[in-house]
Amino acid sequence: MKADAHMLRALLSDDDMQAIAENCPGYDRARLADYFRLMEAHGKPLHDVEHHLTQLVRQGTARNRQKARQGKELEQAWRAAHESFLNHAMACPACNAPQGRYCYTGAALRRAYLQAYQNTDQPEQ
Repeated sequence: MKADAHMLRALLSDDDMQAIAENCPGYDRARLADYFRLMEAHGKPLHDVEHHLTQLVRQGTARNRQKARQGKELEQAWRAAHESFLNHAMACPACNAPQGRYCYTGAALRRAYLQAYQNTDQPEQ
């Protein structure tokens, strides 16, 4: 019976997967391969460890890239909303940021800015 990614994945915690994706010390390919071989030696039937390890690393790396791309997009949206709000608030005679007083447009831009900022601060899922 050949091991599949689910079999190897069951041996690793989510923290392990994150550490693998981030290339943390101690989670390099050789050590993980040794770990899986040790598990096999102690009665856990695993086959083609290198292939499955490669798949796990690829999945973790792809997930990390996707999170980085999403973070960059959220930051760009936040920066654009911040710039729009500041440009309006500085030029509008009705808006007074220190007193928290804004015209309708200024208030809408401020809400959009705060929402975009909060989106960048959300925990990753």
